[in-house]
Amino acid sequence: MRRSGGLAFSIVVVVALVAPPSIAAAQDARALTGTVVAVNKRDATVSLVDLATKAISITIPVGDGPHEAAVSPDGRWALVSNYGPGRVAGNTLSLIDISQGTLEKTITLGAHRRPHGLAWLPDGKSVLVTAELDSALLLVDIARGAVTSVIPTGEAGAHLVVLTTDGARAYVTNVAASSVTMIDVAARRAVKSVPLPAGAEGIALRPDGSELWVSSRTANRITVLSADDLSVRATIESGDYPIRIRFTPDGKLALVTFARSSELKAFDAATRAEVSAIAMRVSKAAMHGARSAEGYENKTVPLGLTVSANGAWAVVANAGVDAVSVVSLADYDITAVIFVGREPDGVAYSPVVRPPGE
Repeated sequence: MRRSGGLAFSIVVVVALVAPPSIAAAQDARALTGTVVAVNKRDATVSLVDLATKAISITIPVGDGPHEAAVSPDGRWALVSNYGPGRVAGNTLSLIDISQGTLEKTITLGAHRRPHGLAWLPDGKSVLVTAELDSALLLVDIARGAVTSVIPTGEAGAHLVVLTTDGARAYVTNVAASSVTMIDVAARRAVKSVPLPAGAEGIALRPDGSELWVSSRTANRITVLSADDLSVRATIESGDYPIRIRFTPDGKLALVTFARSSELKAFDAATRAEVSAIAMRVSKAAMHGARSAEGYENKTVPLGLTVSANGAWAVVANAGVDAVSVVSLADYDITAVIFVGREPDGVAYSPVVRPPGE
C-alpha cells in the first residue's frame, strides 16, 4: 500500500477518467470548487484538498487519533475531534483556519474523553461535540476554548451528532447502546432515546428536517425515523457494513458508504430504493507508482463522506488505500483519486479555498 513520506507532507497522485462529451459539458456547468478537509487518523494530520486542482494544498499536524471534522457555517473554520490512538483516550479539538491553512488553536476538553462527532451551531460560535466515554454531548464555546454545557444522553457511547438547521434539536447515535437520542439544545437535555438494530453509528438528517436516517453497521441496515418523535418509518436492507450517510443538498439522494463491501451507494430518499452502487476501487499502479502493477485494489474501506455545495459531487475517504475518491453524482462515476495521509477517516466540505502559495 502507498504511504505518505511524513506528517507534514503527502504525495498526490490523481487518476482521472475521461467522461463522454455530453456528461463533461453538464459537469462543467456545475464546476467542482472548494476544499475538502480530510482527517488522516494514523498520521495525526489533516489534508486540505483543493477540489478545483484535485491536489493537496497543505497538510497540517493536529492531535493524536483524529477522527472527524466539521466546517463552520461561513466555511472558514474546520474543527477536528482528536479521539486518541488505540486505548489512549483523547480529549482535545483542533481548530483550523481553512483560508490560511493554519492550526489556529487546540481546545482541551478537560476530563471529557473520546471526542468524536461534531456539529456547529448556526451562529458559528459554538459546537456540539460527542464525548464517547462520557456518554454525553458537550457544548463548546470556540472563542473561549471551553466546555460550557454537558448534556448526558442516558445511553452508552455517544458517537455522531447531527443538528437541525435552526439549531433547536440535535440527534446523537450511541454506538455502544446501539440507539439514537434526541436532544433539546436550548433546554440542554435529552428528550427521547430509541433502540436500533445492532451497530447504530452513521446518521443524517434530511435537509427538510422530516426524517432521520441511521446506519447500523453490524445489522447491515438503514433505519428511517421521523425526526419529530423517532418513530420508525422504514427499514432498508442495505449491504455490508454501512458506516456513514449524507444527503445531497436538495434532499433527493441519500448516500451511504459501506466499509466491508467497499462501495458508495445512492438511495432515492423518497422511495428508499437503491439507485446506484459504485465500487470504490483504486488503481494498483496509482497506489504503488509502478507501471508493472496491474488491476485494482478492491478492498478500500470507505468511511468518511461529504457532498459538494452544488450537490454534483461526493468525496469518499478510503481508509484502506490512504486516498479520497471524487465521485460525480451526474453519472455515478469516480472522476479522481487523490492520495492523502495514512488512514483517512472523516471528511468535510468548505467552499473556501486557501490561496496558492500561502
